[in-house]
Amino acid sequence: MKIKFIIFLICIITFQTRAQDAAIAVSGGLTQNGFAGMLSYNYYYNRYQSSFIQGSILFTSAKSKSYKIPYNEFTFNAGMYFLALKNRSEAIKITVGAGGSFGYESINNGSNELSTGEVIVSKQKFIHGVFAGVDADFYLNDRLSFVVKANEYYHFNSDIGKFFPYMGVGCRIFLDY
Repeated sequence: MKIKFIIFLICIITFQTRAQDAAIAVSGGLTQNGFAGMLSYNYYYNRYQSSFIQGSILFTSAKSKSYKIPYNEFTFNAGMYFLALKNRSEAIKITVGAGGSFGYESINNGSNELSTGEVIVSKQKFIHGVFAGVDADFYLNDRLSFVVKANEYYHFNSDIGKFFPYMGVGCRIFLDY
C-alpha cells in the first residue's frame, strides 16, 4: 500500500509542467479538546479559477473532556476545492471544498485499562468519513502564502465522536516544475 501511494505521488509530481501547478502546506492548530497538525499537497487543475485537488494528512492529539482519556487520530483526506471569493489584486483567496477521510483512531494509547482500574470498551480501529473545509490564502509573494484552514470532519464509525473540527494556521509554498 505504501509503495502504491509513493508511486501515485511521484506520478502527480512528474506530470506538473506549468509554474505553480502544485503547492505544499504545513499548518498547526486546534481540534476538539486538543491540538493537531496537517501536511497537505494541492494539485491545481485549473490555476486561473484556483480550483484544486487536495490530499492531506492530519494528526490529532487530545483528551476526552469528561474522563481525561487521551486519544489520537491519524487521517488521510482527499477532496476538491473551488474558489469562493478573491479580492481584485488576488492577494487574498478563499476556497471551499469537501471530500473523504480515512484513518486510524487510538484511545488511551492502545491500553484498555485506566489507572483507576476501569476498562475501556472502545478499541483502536480504522475510521472513515467525510469532511468539508475552507482555506483562506493570504499571498506574501508568488511562491508563498499564509494559510488559515477550517475543516469539519464526520467519521461514521468513530467511538470518540462523530463530528470533530480542525482550525489551523500555517504556510503554503507553491512549487515550480
